[in-house]
Amino acid sequence: MAVDAQDNIWVFQRPRSLTDDEKGETLSPPRSKCCVPAPSVLVFNQAGDLVRSWGGPPNEGENPPYDWPLQEHGILVDNTGFVWLSGNGKGDGMVLKFTVEGKFVKQFGKRGALTSSTDLSQFGQVAAFAFDKQAS
Repeated sequence: MAVDAQDNIWVFQRPRSLTDDEKGETLSPPRSKCCVPAPSVLVFNQAGDLVRSWGGPPNEGENPPYDWPLQEHGILVDNTGFVWLSGNGKGDGMVLKFTVEGKFVKQFGKRGALTSSTDLSQFGQVAAFAFDKQAS
């Protein structure tokens, strides 16, 4: 979770971790008339209202210019209005940068098996972020 400058609460959740009972409407054939996974990024105002949602792994046939985490994990909203996301799944060696609206900006690192702790081309399952407001 993260909190932005407007005190909105940002949640980076794991829709692929739901059980079949929790995503019944999306199964083929549908198991129930309810329950569709929410997008990975959810934004709530202080009253608890959902004000924005976006993100998640690409649908079949889509080829986005970034690697979505295999297991969503870290989120940070910086003081310049960007959202940073990471994963801690096996092979999640990247950090993603988006606008608050969910528009992709840049990928740092790459997906794949970690070669060593000195490999500068990827990260190793980033779990948390910190942002230095003084350095921006």
